[in-house]
Amino acid sequence: MSNIQTKLFFNGKKSLIKRNNWNHSKRYIIAAALLMVTAIVTFGAFSKGVYSDKLYTADIPLIIGNWYGREIEIDEHTYELLETRDTIMREYTNDLGDKVVLVVVYSRENVRVVHAPDICLPGGGFSICEKATEVVPFSSDNNPHWQLAASATPLLRGTQPTGSKLPVPQQLAAVFNNYTVGDGNQKQPVFFLYKSGTKLTPNPLRMEFDFFINKALRRPHSAALIRLSTYAVNGNLENATRKTKQFAAEAMPVLLNYLP
Repeated sequence: MSNIQTKLFFNGKKSLIKRNNWNHSKRYIIAAALLMVTAIVTFGAFSKGVYSDKLYTADIPLIIGNWYGREIEIDEHTYELLETRDTIMREYTNDLGDKVVLVVVYSRENVRVVHAPDICLPGGGFSICEKATEVVPFSSDNNPHWQLAASATPLLRGTQPTGSKLPVPQQLAAVFNNYTVGDGNQKQPVFFLYKSGTKLTPNPLRMEFDFFINKALRRPHSAALIRLSTYAVNGNLENATRKTKQFAAEAMPVLLNYLP
């Protein structure tokens, strides 16, 4: 074997050894990364935060803007189905006599408290007639750090006159699922929205995903369902939807302040 061939042989062998070493190193790096991710997820998923028995929904005020609420009693069977007692059902009435029913179901640890409307509405005896989405802008002056889930609309910024030094109110937009349901001869719009940590979404599966990711990373991972409904007086669904959106715009900043 000539000197040139010998050099080529040994250089090629060295290169092959380096490649093999790098391949082994990559395997070790990937394995270590997977172990680290598994450890983080396992630690987050099975560790429990220290929470009090405080019922957060009980602190939501009975007066929201010009809407005045009254409690609707929840029976024990419903509490058992929801798997949490941190729940309110209230009817809010404004000065014009418009009525909207607010239901908030909340838990710091249990994602199962949130039920999908396609399951819970028929289970409650309602027929789903139509499904749409409703965008509800609301003020976030007292909560400037709220984020929206990817399925929600982008942040909406307020405007101010040229040269004005007044603060610009920040606007967020919550996207509700609006189910038109029938109950005998009556129809009503039913709005659904979900919250996990600092994210809002109309999608219950997205909320569950956010819940488990936040829990794995040991971030705030509460689960909440916000439901609004009202009967369509004289069958006027458009007016019923408008009333529900008006109440939602008033209620959202209040609810976010009381649901961590």
